[in-house]
Amino acid sequence: MVQQPPDQVDPGEVNRRLGLALEGTGVGKNGYADEYRAIAETLIDRLIESRAGMTKISNPGLVLTSGDATIDVRVDDILEDADGRLRVRRVRTGHGTKKSQTDAASTSLFFAARERYPDSAIEVVHLAEPDSMPIAIDQKKLAARRASVDGVISAILTGDLPPVRSSRSCPRCPAFFICGSLPPGTLVKKVPTGVTGSV
Repeated sequence: MVQQPPDQVDPGEVNRRLGLALEGTGVGKNGYADEYRAIAETLIDRLIESRAGMTKISNPGLVLTSGDATIDVRVDDILEDADGRLRVRRVRTGHGTKKSQTDAASTSLFFAARERYPDSAIEVVHLAEPDSMPIAIDQKKLAARRASVDGVISAILTGDLPPVRSSRSCPRCPAFFICGSLPPGTLVKKVPTGVTGSV
């Protein structure tokens, strides 16, 4: 749905695709299918409402450079509001937390968006919340937050990811008996080519 301009979203098509998605995942056969559909419709309505009155801008994706690494940063939507200001957005289901404004993903989005669109508003839209959450970093904290993101990227590239052992979460981990150092080689993420019936 975010691939379409806000004024071209067809409610009938959204409803059709939602039905296909619920049936395709088996949720439509669940005893709580009506309740799940109502929740999904609420989230979809919130997404449509959050984009109302704005103009869709081409989304080329963002890139964050850290040392020798170039990271593709996911952006769900780039819109221009009625005042002409760009809004770079990531969309998430559920409720927002204070931490979701300062985690590594949001911080990476902030730096990548600032580099490409310096005057843009950078936001996370939580579909269970009435308002989008701005991502802003205080001028005094910019250097420290950038160093933190660079540190995470460096740790990933070098494989320096020591496990954080916990008597609560470790026994449920699927890698419990083989937890240890990473195998040699380059980390490559497999990205699906498309999802049938996606909105």
